[in-house]
Amino acid sequence: MAQFAASVTLITSDGDAGLAGVTASSVTSVSDEPPIMLACLNLAGRTNRTIRANGVFCINVLAPKHQHLAVAFSGKVGSSLDERFSLATWSRLESASPVLAGCQVALDCRLVDEMIVGTHVVLFGQVVALALGPHAPPLLYSSRAYRRLDLWPEED
Repeated sequence: MAQFAASVTLITSDGDAGLAGVTASSVTSVSDEPPIMLACLNLAGRTNRTIRANGVFCINVLAPKHQHLAVAFSGKVGSSLDERFSLATWSRLESASPVLAGCQVALDCRLVDEMIVGTHVVLFGQVVALALGPHAPPLLYSSRAYRRLDLWPEED
């Protein structure tokens, strides 16, 4: 699975269960009508419990300039959650989950279903709001490293 290239996202949440944020690459669309996204999170992580308890989350799609955030939110460095969130500017949409300023797109979701599969929980979220950011190449993860596209079309 390490050879599988995927866009890098930050999954964020806020609510009664508290603030949460984690780097994730197992994220995809499921349905157009209604608009449903899925995100897979490790069951061993504390973040998945917080997001599930809040019942809301935001998928923030990252560009290469956000690699430092992907590293910080991956949990592999020793910073606290407050320190991680202090590295960027955030806003809120309908769910009140943190939306990263300048991300490619932010998909604000309400949790509608979940399924435990092996070591992960698959979260299904209905998109309740979105914010479009600048046209930019995505930050990718493949072969256990962050990658970027060398070729990217000019703005239409």
